[in-house]
Amino acid sequence: MNIYNYKLVKVLVKWKMRLKRFIQEYRISEIIYDRKSLKQFYILINNEKLIYEKEVNLIHGIIHSGDTVIDIGANRGEYTYYFSKQVGINGRVYSFEPGSRAFSLLNEIKSKSQLDNVRLFKMALSDNTGETELIVPYFNRQSQIKSNNPIKGRKEKVKLITLDTFCSAENISNIQFIKCDTEGAEMLVFKGGINTLKTNSPIIMVEIAEPHLTRFGFSINEIYNFFIDLDYSMFIYDYTLNQLIRTTQIIQKSEGHVWSGKDEDLSNNNYIFIPNSKLDTVKDSIAQ
Repeated sequence: MNIYNYKLVKVLVKWKMRLKRFIQEYRISEIIYDRKSLKQFYILINNEKLIYEKEVNLIHGIIHSGDTVIDIGANRGEYTYYFSKQVGINGRVYSFEPGSRAFSLLNEIKSKSQLDNVRLFKMALSDNTGETELIVPYFNRQSQIKSNNPIKGRKEKVKLITLDTFCSAENISNIQFIKCDTEGAEMLVFKGGINTLKTNSPIIMVEIAEPHLTRFGFSINEIYNFFIDLDYSMFIYDYTLNQLIRTTQIIQKSEGHVWSGKDEDLSNNNYIFIPNSKLDTVKDSIAQ
């Protein structure tokens, strides 16, 4: 490489870095991504041939009109939307999303879809109250609160609260179902909600992804043992049978698409924990 080519490469690299910083600083890529994401949401809910994660099929057999549901890590609100429709006007859905970008979409979807039985909270649930950093990747919304091994992305301050503190302050009781997907911080959520779990014995659906859990110093077995100690049984959903299968093993599946056709198998890592005291109430959803 001669001196002129070398200088040209240096200039190009320099301008590439400047362009990258400009895009990140003014969040151009984020705006484009989020507007596209909003359009995708309405394509999803308006096309009966498409479905979000396969566990959406479980909602009709486990959640009923008038129920109280908590959506922890709601993102743009797919599950919040389906929960809202299922619990009806006499039910309540409490949705938590700490990220500014995702919360903005969630709030817009709530308003446009007239989800009047949903309350939104821009905060993260954890094992303590206070503040922390939320790290948001530049090209998606899969944010994480600060961990021992944080992901890369833009940082923003977010409020922390425990599930126990929140439910006590809001006088929330008789919780039937909790969905939790917090990109690895799930054990922090459950530890901060131990009294709520013991008092209400809700059915729990949780994403268990080892790469995320290890960032917070947890293992997949810790989640399993936590719920077994609370007298729960663990299940996975078999979409071909449209039923829950009891299991004692957590198998990590590869990442799949966020949503798919109804006749396609979508890889995810969702596990359902059901209190043994409530197994009879959902027996029609459980494979015998």
